Amino acid sequence: MAAVIFTALPLVTRHRAHVTVSLIDNLVRGRGRTIKLVLCDACSAIALGLLTWRLYLQGKDDLESGSASIVLGLPHAPLSFGLTLFASLSTLVVLMLIWRTLQHKGDTA
Repeated sequence: MAAVIFTALPLVTRHRAHVTVSLIDNLVRGRGRTIKLVLCDACSAIALGLLTWRLYLQGKDDLESGSASIVLGLPHAPLSFGLTLFASLSTLVVLMLIWRTLQHKGDTA
């Protein structure tokens, strides 16, 4: 389940298709909308960066301890490192979106 979710994460991030709550979208226009978009994306980048870091540490712990699934005996480390890869890609995608927003002065296409 985790692999399916994290595999789609960079694509969902690229298309800005995450679940959002638009409380102030109708109140801001132009430059204010650009600032709001960059701030929200920066928060997402920080959260994804922290998630990437924690998944990496989890993968290291899994590798060192040799933890594995109970029924099949599959090691956890490859899954943790795979999730780390997709989370890091998502972080890079958000940073690219911030850059693109700033370059196009609010054009998010």
